[in-house]
Amino acid sequence: MRLADLGGDTGLAIGTAWRTKEHLRAVLALSPTRTGLATCRTDIDRALTRFFEYAATTGATVPEVVTLAETVSRWREEIANAVLHGLTNVVHQQTRTRYVASRATRPACPLPVTTTTSAA
Repeated sequence: MRLADLGGDTGLAIGTAWRTKEHLRAVLALSPTRTGLATCRTDIDRALTRFFEYAATTGATVPEVVTLAETVSRWREEIANAVLHGLTNVVHQQTRTRYVASRATRPACPLPVTTTTSAA
């Protein structure tokens, strides 16, 4: 099934949310950890402006896009600094993924669990 097959408001809302996400990814793609090159505040501000313009025009009718834009607006300075300096949480995410995967593949605990009840 293609997105266009949904038609109506649902397809439009999903397409708008996807394009909004792509605008935000364009901001994050400026990070020196992704490009290998230093970026400047002006480039980040331009990318954020494109994101906000899209969210305020096309995305204004989709509540999730409005909420995302409000959140990004509140954190705009921190996001810009993180992109500018190449900060990432990839190490934390990799550690978390390994932990979850190892828990899922562990055998069940071989020791029986005993409970005690108090006499009333």
